Amino acid sequence: MARKPAVWSSTLTHNITRNIRYIGYVDPSPEQDYFKFYGRREPVPKEKAPQSLYLAAKYTDQDIKKLPDAFTITGGILVISPAFHDLLQQFDLGPTQFFDVPLYEYDRTTLRPERYFVMQVNAVKDAVVPEESTGIKPWDDEYLPLDFSQGEFAVSPAAVEGPDLWWDNSIIERLFFSDRLKRAIKDNRIHASVWGWKKCRIIE
Repeated sequence: MARKPAVWSSTLTHNITRNIRYIGYVDPSPEQDYFKFYGRREPVPKEKAPQSLYLAAKYTDQDIKKLPDAFTITGGILVISPAFHDLLQQFDLGPTQFFDVPLYEYDRTTLRPERYFVMQVNAVKDAVVPEESTGIKPWDDEYLPLDFSQGEFAVSPAAVEGPDLWWDNSIIERLFFSDRLKRAIKDNRIHASVWGWKKCRIIE
């Protein structure tokens, strides 16, 4: 029997209590252009992408070994492991970008052997139906979820079409995942401190 379509929201990028790590990034532009592109969810020219990461606190080798496969750093920017990056290549990600970046010690000079990817999710859908959703409030031209655990996003059937990972034009502070990507993350034991999964209600 075929699985029913499903869509999931996640608090991965906005649970700053649990998912953030004290790591900075080197922006090649003195105007901090990368953060502006990141916030607008627009493709970034390579020359304005992060050049490297550095430990903003004195982590031990054991701390580094315990870094999850997905976490956020300075500015809420999403960073992922090579294992998660490789898994994501099997899915439709639309215009999402990855930047392969080296990691430096606290001194910003000593190169560590680990490499990570800054991941910029650029896929966007118009699928959430605010008037059918609960636990949200107006925030400028978008809606803000009131709590990590409360409320329910109602989405149109458009949510199950196209990219497997995306933002929604109506909602801030939530990423959305297809059911098949969520299942692959679980099956491949891709770890985050908190995924914050919540199933969306698909309306006809």
